[in-house]
Amino acid sequence: MAFASLTFLICVWQGWLPNRASWRMLDVDWFLRRPLRRLVGSVAVGLGHVQRRAGDAIRRLGLRAYQGLSDRMADDGGHTPFKGTGQMAMWVAVMLIFYLLVYYG
Repeated sequence: MAFASLTFLICVWQGWLPNRASWRMLDVDWFLRRPLRRLVGSVAVGLGHVQRRAGDAIRRLGLRAYQGLSDRMADDGGHTPFKGTGQMAMWVAVMLIFYLLVYYG
């Protein structure tokens, strides 16, 4: 950093730099502080909305699947295709599916 500063000072003293009036100022700091912050905030709000909607849809789907399985696997129901070990294996499969949805979703 010191060598860069020294080089800049030597260039200024020798007159090797162009006239300051012809320099163009690119105000990157302003761009990073104002519009970019607003853009990132807007994108974050939009993604939060999408995440909430997807979460609600997955919850509704899970509730519907749970109710359907509960109806089919009820002991007092008219049609109970799963008995004993099959019922336990079915619930393990359901828990595995929900775990994978939560983990990878």
